[in-house]
Formats: sequence, C-alpha cells, structure tokens
Amino acid sequence: SSGNPSTRWTASRFLAGMNRRKPPAASRRQTRCGKLKPPHPAAPNRPTPLRAAEEFGMHRFQPAHASDLPAIRRLLRDNDLPCDDLEAVHLDRFQMATDPAGGLVACVGLEIHGDAALLRSLAVATAHRRHGLGSATVVAAERLARSLGVRWLYLLTTTAASFFEARGYRRHERASAPPALQRTTEFSTLCPASAVCMTKNLTLPREVFREQPDL
Repeated sequence: SSGNPSTRWTASRFLAGMNRRKPPAASRRQTRCGKLKPPHPAAPNRPTPLRAAEEFGMHRFQPAHASDLPAIRRLLRDNDLPCDDLEAVHLDRFQMATDPAGGLVACVGLEIHGDAALLRSLAVATAHRRHGLGSATVVAAERLARSLGVRWLYLLTTTAASFFEARGYRRHERASAPPALQRTTEFSTLCPASAVCMTKNLTLPREVFREQPDL
C-alpha cells in the first residue's frame, strides 16, 4: 500500500526484527549478567580401593629371587610372621615391592597345589603401612595366581581377618581346605589352631572391597 516511505521502512525493520530467532537463554543471560560461570566439573570418580591398589605406582612389584631370601625373612620376622620353612626354592612364586632406593618394602608368596594355592607371607614394612601397599600386595598375589591357573586362594591369619574380608575373602573351615594345602607347613605346623582360615574364588567377578584400613 501507499504511505509515507519512512513509515514503510520503519515497519519493515520492525518485522525483520520480530522474525529473527531469539538467542538461546544462556546467551541472553550472558548479555545481562556478563560471562556465565563455567559448568561445575563432574566430580571425579573416587578411586575404589581395588583400583587404587592396581594403580599404586610408588613401588614396583617384581618376582623375588634367591638373593632376596635374607631380606624377605627379615621383613617377615619384623611382622611376626613365620618364616622357618621358607627356602630359596619357594621364591619362584613370590612377589616383592621395592622403594626407589631398592629396599624391600612388601612381599607375598604362593604355594600352588593344582587349582588351589596358599597365600602366605604377606608383609609390609612398618614405615610404608597405611598407604595402600597392603592392598596392592594382595592384588599382585591374585594377579600372579590367576596367571598360573589358580581358581581358589586360601590363607591363614591371626591378626588380619577383617583386612582380608574387606577384600573379598571369606572365612572357611580349616579342616575343609584341600588336603594338599593342609599338608603344607603353615597349615600343619607353623600357624596355630586359633588362626582364621579364609578363601577367595578367583573366577568370580572382581569385587570392589569396602572401605577398610590398609595393612
């Protein structure tokens, strides 16, 4: 229609403005309030004790050798653990952790009998306790056992039943352990009758253990 050109031009600008897409709500807020706060970062997944044990990087686990026998015996005696039966021949199924200077800070061993094994001689140096090294040592033993085809781990303990229970081990009648394990020196001689017998099925999905103080 006819009319004042300036009026038609103003109306056209108004309609064009109405047809523009409104900016997103976030952009409008940014215009009004300045920069938006960055979104809250997702809370980091708290590492489970099991994961922490696997990723424990301050110490390096490695197979023990005959030359390590004196140091392993000293560590076991410092932890009031039996070692009278321990000979160099046993060390081919031992794992040990050393500090950056090469000092022994943890050890653990297996005595394998078929698809069952005795987890024995788990010890952590006093100065390195309560930092996850005990859990890491259990993980190292279980990894070694799985690699050797072990399905069941057994152990005897007089002081650490709660520690092992929190890591998936269950109390077990000592007399019901496999006969080959009952014939080991730890079962038959070294560990007292008061020691708690425990077992873990390594073929089950790995459990995330409950919060529990480390060794």
